[in-house]
Amino acid sequence: MADNKLAGSIPSSFGKLTVLRHLFLNDNELIGTIPTELGDMNYLSIFSVENNNLIGSIPSELARLAILDKLLVSGNNLEGSIPNELCARGIDIL
Repeated sequence: MADNKLAGSIPSSFGKLTVLRHLFLNDNELIGTIPTELGDMNYLSIFSVENNNLIGSIPSELARLAILDKLLVSGNNLEGSIPNELCARGIDIL
């Protein structure tokens, strides 16, 4: 779903997609925050929301994603620090 001019917020119901492995929402026109419910996506290994208009901080709930390898969040208006739980796991965060 990358680069499709998607607008609006990321639905919290995406957290119910528990077997999804990759979620590419980069290069759209998304607004709002990253939903904490995404921490329920058990098999997510790559999450990309680069180059949108997201605000807020990176939710610490994403640390529950046991096989998360890449978290791509640059090009947004996110603030705060990267949660320690994510830093400690050596995830590629860009």
